[in-house]
Amino acid sequence: MKLSLLSKSIFFPLFFIVFLQGSIADTISFRGGKYSGEILRGLPDGEGTWVMDNGDVYSGKFVAGVLLDGNGRFHQGNGSIYEGSFLYSIPHGQGRLNLLNGSVYTGTFDFGNWTGQGSLVFSDGSSYIGTWHQGQHHGKGILTLSNGYLFDGTWRMGKKHGIGREEITIFGDTIEYEGTFRDGERNGYGIRASNDWKYIGEWYDGKRQGYGTTIFGNGFAYVGFYAENQRSGQGTLFYPDGSTFVGSFERGRPLNGERIDGDVFVGVYKNGIYEQIGEYK
Repeated sequence: MKLSLLSKSIFFPLFFIVFLQGSIADTISFRGGKYSGEILRGLPDGEGTWVMDNGDVYSGKFVAGVLLDGNGRFHQGNGSIYEGSFLYSIPHGQGRLNLLNGSVYTGTFDFGNWTGQGSLVFSDGSSYIGTWHQGQHHGKGILTLSNGYLFDGTWRMGKKHGIGREEITIFGDTIEYEGTFRDGERNGYGIRASNDWKYIGEWYDGKRQGYGTTIFGNGFAYVGFYAENQRSGQGTLFYPDGSTFVGSFERGRPLNGERIDGDVFVGVYKNGIYEQIGEYK
């Protein structure tokens, strides 16, 4: 059927008016759920909210039924809420995630993973602020726990690794450690200090191991080797009265050696048994 010149002059303007009219607000069934918002040609197009059949809710922009890249809000049925940037319908860029347990992550997402700079604050006030990689502490960051524990240093995939400073408060006494870590444990050289004693030296798997110096608050001091947190091997023990024991240790106790005071020979240890030489005051 041919349109007359008059019919054409009426039809085409009406077509463009309908085409340019844009989206209308409505509620429709969409992918097993319900969509409320702007619609164009039967599909979500523009601002809207999609309530899925599993209880999840997404609010943001759509284009021809596809979630548009940019900012949006995703409310999972389990109570978690994400608000921020999306790319290909996945959290990507800057965003904020409220978890069901009350924790809140604010920072950078990389296709759903916590990667880059961000902070995680727990419901009890504990927090981690620093860099992340695939949801793990990675790089420089500060972990503060509600029980008084603090770590400020470098991480590798969720474990303390590299240079760092650690604080632990126990019964009002603050224990500080500053040095190197490996795979979550004190490893290498470090300094540990508290009210009672201070250790400067080598560590292995979280224990004093190797050569080190310990200075005690009661006037004793030890310089020598350690194994499994105990004096072991050759070392020198300094007594508060000024005398010293030089010799070998086993399980933290003198094994074989001599105790002297200046140039005066005081006593001797043989197989862990001490024998005093003469009268000593």
